[in-house]
Amino acid sequence: MGIFDFLKPSKNIENDNGLNEFYFDKGKGNLNLRFHKKNGKIDGLFEIYTLNGITAWLIANFKGGELHGECKEWSPTGGCFRTIEKWENGKLKSWEAYFTGWSKRGQLANKGDGNSEYTSYLKEDIERYLKKYSIKN
Repeated sequence: MGIFDFLKPSKNIENDNGLNEFYFDKGKGNLNLRFHKKNGKIDGLFEIYTLNGITAWLIANFKGGELHGECKEWSPTGGCFRTIEKWENGKLKSWEAYFTGWSKRGQLANKGDGNSEYTSYLKEDIERYLKKYSIKN
């Protein structure tokens, strides 16, 4: 950040229909969040990026404002997906957790269905980012 960066306009893009992008440092830094909306609801690919603005650490899919399809958490240090959840119309159907350490990297550590006592922290992360940027869904 330079001394006159406060003069730069925000790069954030917010739409009820189409592409939405939110950037670190009040819209002046690297890409933090990208998704599309259709009729005011998140629809399609939803990505949360690491500080470098290049690597998405959380990748999810939405349909009509609800999680639908895969929701995955990437481990930048492990170089593999740490968690993969499968959703259908906002309901968790199954989840898988993977080892990220050197000796078992990418191997299945645990799994379950939507009826288990598993709580989706990925959904909680998504909700936290929506709240951070005051995004209505």
